[in-house]
Amino acid sequence: MRYDLLYVVPSTTDDAPTSEVKAKVNEMLQAINATIIQEDEPGKRKLAYPINNVRHGYYVNVIFEAEPQALIKFKKSIGLNTDIVRFQIVQEEKTAGKANLKKMQKAAQRSAKAAASSPARSEGKEEPAGSKVSLQELDKKLEELLSDEVK
Repeated sequence: MRYDLLYVVPSTTDDAPTSEVKAKVNEMLQAINATIIQEDEPGKRKLAYPINNVRHGYYVNVIFEAEPQALIKFKKSIGLNTDIVRFQIVQEEKTAGKANLKKMQKAAQRSAKAAASSPARSEGKEEPAGSKVSLQELDKKLEELLSDEVK
């Protein structure tokens, strides 16, 4: 499975202390036989709220592949590391485009159902010409828009 790890190293000085911490995190990942795909360092940022009297931190983002069972061991070891203030691991979805397409189709279906049961139709009032669109046309248009966006 592919995972995205973001961790924050506390910033007490102007120097970037992340090289030692990055080496420790990479060792922990190697210990669970993880493959590091990408490593990015967005840099020093102000935290939204102070954590242990620390107001700034260096952010590091690592994308890696590992087995789900090994990830449990990694979470325990990185949680015990006192050099890291906060961390978050998120599983990446390979089919994010398809998931968004399904969500948008469901939303279009809900809005079509809501429009069908609107008070204007039940009271017999006519809608302006050209405002009626079939569900199939909406689905087709959504697929066209999302397929262009995903490519």
